[in-house]
Amino acid sequence: MIAVTVVTPSYRHLEKEWVDRVNKHTGLPVKIIRCSDKEGFKTKLNLDNLCGRQHIVFADVDLWFCQKVDFSKWDKTCWFAVQDAGVYNPQIFPRQDCELYRMDIHRYFNSGLMIVNLAIPSHRQVFQKARLLSKQMETGVLPNQFYDSTDQSLLNLAAQKIGVNLTLLPQKFNYYHKNWEWGQVETIPRGIIGLHAAGYKLEEKLDALRMQEKVLCNIQRPMWPDAIHTRYARIFDMA
Repeated sequence: MIAVTVVTPSYRHLEKEWVDRVNKHTGLPVKIIRCSDKEGFKTKLNLDNLCGRQHIVFADVDLWFCQKVDFSKWDKTCWFAVQDAGVYNPQIFPRQDCELYRMDIHRYFNSGLMIVNLAIPSHRQVFQKARLLSKQMETGVLPNQFYDSTDQSLLNLAAQKIGVNLTLLPQKFNYYHKNWEWGQVETIPRGIIGLHAAGYKLEEKLDALRMQEKVLCNIQRPMWPDAIHTRYARIFDMA
């Protein structure tokens, strides 16, 4: 199993700290895929060709691991990712693209973190299908262009068409703070494992990650039973 990211010249300033955190918190060998700025998102659609038939943890270079996590024990048959809560926001592309191509919003994931086993045919087929869909949109075979200019909606549409064995993880594995700022989630998750600078301008990403890591990613003890009970009661018994 390896940890993989794509680095373009514009994102090079994020690379060292990404690698440092992967080494510290996952212990996985690192593979850096380099390409031009223009080819960055298309390169993610080629992970099946670029990584061989390996079990990979793909994380965008602006996603930092902030706590220990042992991916080696995870089910090797599943495609793991985190639902993108942007599907609840009608003003941004996750919701807009789901409506455009009638995707299931509850299975639409953020492609900034994907645990994928490229030895499994259906996992490779997602990338192959995404490339085909991209060409079909470019040539007009499919009439509608995605609002998304990245790889994400292409991978989601492909995953839903293929019917890949998707398992959605808790938000703490891929939390971007714009989720909370834009009204897409009620609370900031406890014990953040993957902190993502999605939604920030490129020049803001490094500062945002450094600041948020200090504030949001400090070690948090498990919730006390009385606190859990009170939370449960407020939701189900006192409504």
